[in-house]
Amino acid sequence: MKKITWDNPNKMHIETGHRTFDRQTNLISTGNIVANTIIGRHVRAHNNLNGWDGPCEPGYLQDFDLSSFRFGVMPSHVREYIKSAAVDESVWVYHLFHYNGNRRIIHGWVITSHDHKPLRKFVIGPTRKSYDVVYEAAKYLEEEDG
Repeated sequence: MKKITWDNPNKMHIETGHRTFDRQTNLISTGNIVANTIIGRHVRAHNNLNGWDGPCEPGYLQDFDLSSFRFGVMPSHVREYIKSAAVDESVWVYHLFHYNGNRRIIHGWVITSHDHKPLRKFVIGPTRKSYDVVYEAAKYLEEEDG
C-alpha cells in the first residue's frame, strides 16, 4: 500500500491528475470509510450465515451490506462481480467519486479481498481522468504483491 502523506492535518496529498478530485479528497484509506471522495464498505460472504439474531439465509447479510450502496449508484455488473467474488470470503468495496455542484461524478470502484489483495477495478467515469483516479486511489487500498 502506498504511504499517506499530508498537505495539512485535514488533507492527504494525492496526485491523480484530476484536479477537482485531488482538491476535494481529504482521505483515501482502507476499511469502512465515508470521506469526501470515497465510500468503503466491508461486504460479507454469501455463505456467511452468522447474523445478530442467529442463523440467516445464504446471501442475506451480503445483500444487507450491499444495500448501503444505493441502486442506481452501483452498476449491476459491479454488483454481480462482487456477488461472484464474495461467495465464501468477504471483500472490501470502495466507491470513488467527486462532486460538481450537487451532482456526484462517479469515477469507479475498487474491489479487494478481505486482506486487501487486489481483485478488480471498474472505471465508470465519463473521461480518461477517471482511469487515473481509480488506479491511483487503488495504490492506497490494495496490498502490493510480494
